[in-house]
Amino acid sequence: HLVVTASGATEALSYLEEGAIDVVLSDVRMPGIDGVETFLKIKETLPECMVVMMTGHADQSLIKNALREGAITCLRKPVSIEQVLEIASKALPQR
Repeated sequence: HLVVTASGATEALSYLEEGAIDVVLSDVRMPGIDGVETFLKIKETLPECMVVMMTGHADQSLIKNALREGAITCLRKPVSIEQVLEIASKALPQR
């Protein structure tokens, strides 16, 4: 699988316009466009894209909103590589 990183929501959203992305890992709180708003834009652009939210904050309302809108899970930071791999293996299409 190809992994692409972005420095923020604007850059991440530009990648979505360029081609198919299967899974997005996004922080809930980011400067500029926050993670929940980013998630909603992702779902508009690529409704089949799986989105995993991550947070270091205990803001339950943001987490519940993202899950209600269709995020597959919300991981608490610090996130281990094992957690990311487990979630990605469940979310990625089997090829």
